[in-house]
Amino acid sequence: MKHFSHPHGLEQSEVQKEEEIICSGCEQELSGLAYICKKRNCDFLLHESCFKLPPNIQHKFHSDHPLDLKSGPPEYSLYYPCDACGDSINAFVYQCQKCDFKIHVTCAFLPDTEICKSHTHPLNLLHSTPNSSEDDLIYTCDVCDGTLSEGYWCYYCPDCDFGTHLECIKSSDLSKEEDDQEEEEEEESDEEESDQVKLIRARIKAENQMARLEFQMKMAKLNAESMASISRTYF
Repeated sequence: MKHFSHPHGLEQSEVQKEEEIICSGCEQELSGLAYICKKRNCDFLLHESCFKLPPNIQHKFHSDHPLDLKSGPPEYSLYYPCDACGDSINAFVYQCQKCDFKIHVTCAFLPDTEICKSHTHPLNLLHSTPNSSEDDLIYTCDVCDGTLSEGYWCYYCPDCDFGTHLECIKSSDLSKEEDDQEEEEEEESDEEESDQVKLIRARIKAENQMARLEFQMKMAKLNAESMASISRTYF
């Protein structure tokens, strides 16, 4: 199979998560069904979803013009920032042919609402920080405490004035899962430690009892020898 972004043929293959492979299209970790270059020593490979990306899309945050799928930034560009998240684009990109608007393929398909485990309400996708009547107001991400830059997309709850960077809404979920896992591991560790303490105490108790018994037997032997010696002296 051929893909417009690569000169060699591709074939379907299964990629294991343990291999820690990065997709050549979206630059995200890849596992499961993938399209891999058949040429030896060529590391090009794509998610099945990246292989099947539509050649052009219409996005609500750039509704005047369609966005075309390109294999990467222009060769002359030293830095090609995404107009959604602000990070550099180094692989597949959706870009406007009539203006300078461009976004990562992952940003192009972000959901309009997201659930964040750090917040009780769904968060809405905004094309910029919320408008405010206050001059020079700086919004900060409620997950990482970093600045939410004007002009870049974010997730926001208008009821609570809670906002996050695009990447932080997921990292928040991962952090909470990691915290929960750490708590579970600590509880298991405490339980294991309690069992170990019980074993140590039982062993110490047994050793003390054995030492006491040996001492009693030794004293009984000495006492018997002493009595025998006295008996021989008088008789």
